[in-house]
Amino acid sequence: MGCGSSKHKKSEVKRISYDLSATYTLQMDQFFDQVKDCLKAIEQLRSDIEDSRDNLLKDSYAIYLKSPNLKEALRIMFWCISANHNGHIQQSKPKLQSSPPYLTMKLSEQTKQEVQGLWRYFSRYLDAVKNGPLDITLEIAKYEEYVAQCNDFMDNGIDEILSVHETPMQKTQAALNISRNITRIKDQASAIKRVKEVIEEARKEAEKITDFIEELINSADEVGSKASKEGWFTPEEICGHYHPQLTKDFGDGELHRSRSDTSKISK
Repeated sequence: MGCGSSKHKKSEVKRISYDLSATYTLQMDQFFDQVKDCLKAIEQLRSDIEDSRDNLLKDSYAIYLKSPNLKEALRIMFWCISANHNGHIQQSKPKLQSSPPYLTMKLSEQTKQEVQGLWRYFSRYLDAVKNGPLDITLEIAKYEEYVAQCNDFMDNGIDEILSVHETPMQKTQAALNISRNITRIKDQASAIKRVKEVIEEARKEAEKITDFIEELINSADEVGSKASKEGWFTPEEICGHYHPQLTKDFGDGELHRSRSDTSKISK
């Protein structure tokens, strides 16, 4: 998904799986718990970028536009922030920076929960862009060490590890779960590589954000002030009444829109 006018195409999201089975063998379960923590951390990094971005498009109602993209989702978010601050976005104290975290704001307590949610998604996305490159490097190093230990377990055998179990059935089940867990851990390699690529792409995307975010903030009051006077404060209301690219799929005509209000909105 680009920052500009390219269409939003939700790619097939490949999540990191950390569903590892208990072996009821202390040594192995402690090891697998460590691996699980590592895989969870990598999945969180993926989610903070991909899920936050997708949720931002969905909850801003930008997905109902003819050309859904991050820029339009942010445009709607800033309109909403302006409306929730009496049509004056500067009351939220926006501060732009050329480096991470790129943007900080302080929303009033009266800001609608839906709008606070948009800001949380965007903040989470920016935090992941800021911290992601170092975090993914550290987690991948851990993961590669864990894979090496898995190989050692399989190469050296696990008979001694399984000796804590009293019955053949218990040993067989534990051995099966250990084998399944090791296979699942190794199977995450390609997905983890993709997360690193996602973080790098997001970093490049975020660097472009400052090219248009100042303009979006500066023009937000144009719609925000109108919406505030009308008593419209949520993304659904504001996108529904003011965005000129809205498709007929939105709300099945529940919101009546004034085209005269949208014809001169800054693009």
